[in-house]
Order: sequence, then structure tokens, then C-alpha cells
Amino acid sequence: MNTFKILLVLLVAFAQVGYTQKVADKKQRKEKTKKPKIKEKGYKIRGIAELGFLGVFDHKIQFGLNNSNYNTTYFDYVKQGGQENLFFNARLSLEFEFQKRNVFTFLYQPLNLQTQVRLSESIQIDNVLFPAGTNLKLTYGFPFYRLSYLRYFVKNDKLSLGGGLTFQIRNADIRFESADGSLLVASRDVGFVPALKFRMAYHFTPYISTEIEADGIYAPIRVLNGSDNDVIGSILDVSIRQNFQLTKELKTYLTFRYIGGGAQGQSDDEDQITDGYSKNWLHFYALSVGFTYEFAWKPPVEPKVN
Repeated sequence: MNTFKILLVLLVAFAQVGYTQKVADKKQRKEKTKKPKIKEKGYKIRGIAELGFLGVFDHKIQFGLNNSNYNTTYFDYVKQGGQENLFFNARLSLEFEFQKRNVFTFLYQPLNLQTQVRLSESIQIDNVLFPAGTNLKLTYGFPFYRLSYLRYFVKNDKLSLGGGLTFQIRNADIRFESADGSLLVASRDVGFVPALKFRMAYHFTPYISTEIEADGIYAPIRVLNGSDNDVIGSILDVSIRQNFQLTKELKTYLTFRYIGGGAQGQSDDEDQITDGYSKNWLHFYALSVGFTYEFAWKPPVEPKVN
């Protein structure tokens, strides 16, 4: 009987040791097959240029509120200001990518639309009346600079998806001027606007991909830049493009872009001689061909020392 008990205890002990060893071996095999996460090193620099044309879906502007002396005009640049034509469009940007998922972008978008028309009817721009028949020179300058940071949440051979922040500086120069120089309304302003950024790309093959990118926001100006102005503003720059990888470094693409936004409200600038009200909303589109050249660098692999 004692022998039986001893054998039973030994059997249970060996079974326990065997089970423990089996679990340990399984855990060891799992750790061997598990790939360690290696932080990507190196960086990529991309130079990007777009060339094409820009058109105007709709564009209206108003300076000044109606009062007892005059009613201001909500001026239509397309119907009254000669913006029904196409304009040359260019865009330049530089991207710096590091650790595969982080991208800083600096972009410059020149935007200067100049037209000249003869007014078929009188218009009131702020406190200046431009009579019917006036030979009117129009300048709508709205170039902007943009610094963005984007973080990819998903990035593999098929899909890349990321989001981030954009900081945009606009350099506005808007003028209504009679050809003889006797009448002039000019508005110049430098403004800062933060926005949200989104980018997604899907790769059908290693050489062909479709990409969507957007920068935009809608909010009161006092929320965006901390001023006391009671102004509502928005920006939206969204594009869809078809990419074609030509070489390891060079890529070309065809892109359709929408640029929209504007602002409406009253500024409290103490130096102004009018009421400070303005309303400006625009809806532009652009069709362009682009080129991207990429320079990549990775640190050399250090030899293993036994």
C-alpha cells in the first residue's frame, strides 16, 4: 500500500514537471518566432512641384455694411469681375519624412488673379462709388505659406492613412482700382490660421496609387488666432491624385484640387476709416500635373561583433 502511494506521488510529480516544461517550451518557441519591433531609422526628403490651371466656381466679396448714405455691393468676381477665364497655377512643397511615419511639409501656393473690366453698372465698394462705365482694374492676391505635421497611423505596402496639423499664413492683397488711378479701395492683411490635416493613399501596384489629401477647418477667428474680432472663417484645400512611379526616385501624378473658404465679420482695427466689415467667400478648382523627386538616406548597418 505504501509502495502504491509512493508511486502515485511520483507520478503526479513527474506529470507536474512535464506540464511545466511543456508550457516553458511553448513560451520559448513563441518568443523566438515573435519579431522584435525595430524603430525605423533614416529619413526621406521629397521635392514636389505642380503646374496646371486654376478656375473659379464662385467668388464674391463685400467691403462695408449698408448705412444711411449708401448700400454696399456684394461683388461677383465671375459675373462682374472677369474671373470666368482660367489662370496659371503652380504649387511648390518640400517634405521631410523620418522614422517612416512622421512627415513635415512646407508648402508655398502663389495665388494672384488680375483682371480688368468695364463696369456695366455702378458698384459701391466700402465707402467708394465706382460709376457705371468705369474701366476697373481688379487684383485678388491671396498667396499662402503652409507648415504641416502628419503622423501615419497605418502604413504598409497597400494602404497609408494619417492625420495631423497645419499652420497657414496668408498674405492677402485685394484691390479695386480705376484705370486712371482716381478711385481705389485696397485691403492688405497677413493672417495666421491653424487647421487639421488628413492624407490617405491606396497602392494598386508598386507603381500605381491613388491619394487623397485635405487641409481644412471652420471656426470663429477669435478661436483660431486669439484675436477679439467677431469674424467667422474657414479654409478647405482637398485634392485627389493619381500617382505613377517612374523610377525609384521619381514619381509623376495628375491631380484635381478644390480650394475654398473665406471669412465674414467685422474687424475692430483702430486705424481703419470705415466700419471694418468684410465678406469674402471663394470656391476655386485646379487641374495640374505634378512631379515628386525623393532622396532617401539610411544609416549604414553596423557589423555584428561576436
